[in-house]
Amino acid sequence: MAAVHGKNGYIMFGGIELTGLANEFSVNEEAPVEEVDAFGIPATEAYGGHPKFTLEIKGYISTVVAAGTVLHNALNLNTSATFSLGPQGSGVGNSRYNGTVVLTAVSITTPVAGIVGYSLSGKNHGSLALTAF
Repeated sequence: MAAVHGKNGYIMFGGIELTGLANEFSVNEEAPVEEVDAFGIPATEAYGGHPKFTLEIKGYISTVVAAGTVLHNALNLNTSATFSLGPQGSGVGNSRYNGTVVLTAVSITTPVAGIVGYSLSGKNHGSLALTAF
């Protein structure tokens, strides 16, 4: 169980449920914007590009066995993994974000006599989808 955990959160990464092992997870979506200032137009115009997103998961693992099981598959940088995150349960109105990311960073830290901490980051490999139950 994670040292701190948000109520009713759900995270699946690379086929492994990290719900009890994640303290924080986020998806940040953005679209690049190009500004055009051509002759003959009265003002600068902005045009949106293709959206992109990043995923970050942070947590703690209290046993070496769990650390090996959960993180082993995630340690291969530049490999893609699917994810799903959102509220727990399948109640009416609940929805989850789903997508695929290329793993770009992995960090594992621990004090000498403490809990193992980890952080995973990835960038989009396709589009982000919001699916309802």
